[in-house]
Amino acid sequence: MALEDIRKSFTGRAAAIGLTAMAAVTPLTFSWAQDAQPIPVVATTSSIQMVENADRGASIFSRENAGIAVAIRLGTHESTPSPERIRDVLTADFRNAGLEDPITFFFDHNDVPATGAAFYYAGYVDGPFSLGPSREAVQQTADSYNFRKSRGLLASIAYENVNN
Repeated sequence: MALEDIRKSFTGRAAAIGLTAMAAVTPLTFSWAQDAQPIPVVATTSSIQMVENADRGASIFSRENAGIAVAIRLGTHESTPSPERIRDVLTADFRNAGLEDPITFFFDHNDVPATGAAFYYAGYVDGPFSLGPSREAVQQTADSYNFRKSRGLLASIAYENVNN
């Protein structure tokens, strides 16, 4: 019944108007697509591993290793993005913010609906943030990290190679 109604709605004058509109708009969509900025693709080879305490793991790791350690506490809400999606998006955000050093992720499960994130490096921490605001904080974290790195202010022994 519904298919028959749809077929009837695309006959006569309505069909002519629809086809004319589609013919007029289609070349515009191709030119818009041609001018569109490329979306960065982040290739990752590591699988997601859950830890008992993401914050603790990221904090310890950041004091002993170069780069940013990201702690993600996955919420219970059904619309929570997958860990792979979170990793890929935040990695792309950090790269777009000018961070070239390693980014390491630590995931655990939270017992509240919201997903949280915190960024650790050389004993410093930015956050915790809920997932949306964490993306907005990436630029500030990358800028702070790069500034401290350029001044030789990253405290870890592991940073000797990064600071040179």
